[in-house]
Amino acid sequence: MSRAIRRTLLVAAATLATVAVVPPASASPSGTKVAKVYQMPCADEVCRSTTDRAISDSGIARGAVQVHVTSSSRVGLDQVRLEVRYGGAWVCLKKWSTSAESFSSHYNWNTATWPGGCDGDGPETGRLMENGTYLLHVVATERVSGDVQTSAAFEVRVNNRASAPRWASTPAVKGDDKRKTEVTISWLRNPEPDVTEYHFIRANPYGGEIEFAVSAARPQAQGCSLDGDTYTCTDADFASEDYGGTYEYALIALRTSPSTAQRCALPPQDGCIESPVSDQVMTAKVVEPIPPTPVAERSTRTTPNTRARPAGRRSSSVLGSEYVNPREYYSGTFDKELPYSESPVYVGPGSDGSTLEAAGDAAGADAALPNSDKLPALAGGLILLMAALHIGRALRDPSA
Repeated sequence: MSRAIRRTLLVAAATLATVAVVPPASASPSGTKVAKVYQMPCADEVCRSTTDRAISDSGIARGAVQVHVTSSSRVGLDQVRLEVRYGGAWVCLKKWSTSAESFSSHYNWNTATWPGGCDGDGPETGRLMENGTYLLHVVATERVSGDVQTSAAFEVRVNNRASAPRWASTPAVKGDDKRKTEVTISWLRNPEPDVTEYHFIRANPYGGEIEFAVSAARPQAQGCSLDGDTYTCTDADFASEDYGGTYEYALIALRTSPSTAQRCALPPQDGCIESPVSDQVMTAKVVEPIPPTPVAERSTRTTPNTRARPAGRRSSSVLGSEYVNPREYYSGTFDKELPYSESPVYVGPGSDGSTLEAAGDAAGADAALPNSDKLPALAGGLILLMAALHIGRALRDPSA
């Protein structure tokens, strides 16, 4: 073979070799995207559109979600990363190393806490995440050339509830004896970074509930205070009367929310989401003093069913000192001539233990002294007896 032919063959071989190692134009990653996001839990370990709920772009998510990603390359992939951003730099949620030409996988993302990044480049692991709008995207790197494809962003609106608030102490009651009741309540700050309001709910002993809103950042605007991690409020919203009884108190916390389905109570009344109610219900017993009776309404009687005894002279001397009667008899003024001008009237303990009306009550006199019709005969007998004694004395003493 001539030297010229040999040189031509070598050049051709070198040219073919060079062409063989040049990657095709379509070797860059393709089909890189967030394929689906599912709200967990799902029917199986891997969520599927036929059995589980997929979250649409800009949809509401809470708790754990499963993010499905895809990518491909004709010469194979080197790395696939799932990243998230919330108002700042992109943070890696999950990184896969692969040499496959077609890649598909998923990642279970707990939207309540930060995972800490793939290479320690993210927020502290376990730090609570705020509610709000998060963006997800996928970054795929080609194995040979290092070409990169970044997917379009997928929007997820995270809307997690706060944990139930915890009490710091039992309620303290003061001023109820002076009709200026104040109940002091205290609770602990929630761990979530975006709690915007606390509400304490009071159940009244006579029925009904009242709900009070307190700013998490500026509790002094509602007359409350924040000392360290302890909030303190004084509930003085009580009626001036009929307020006694046992009051029950419960707590809820409100986080900011990307949804406006529920509004905060305090201005600017943005979207909020409520926490569960505190698992412990506190009670406060309020004792209402008995109001004094107004002077105009006081009774003139000293005791119920009691009347003052009338003046008069005892009539027992008329019947003789040896006569004993458990009842007391009263009469009016004595006359020298009999019969007396006033009928005796009984005044003594009644059958119910009360004292009855006295002098001047003719009906009472007749009722109290049923044998009063015999008094004239008794008086006549006494007159005859006295006359006989007088005649006997005259017979014995002529000078009389």
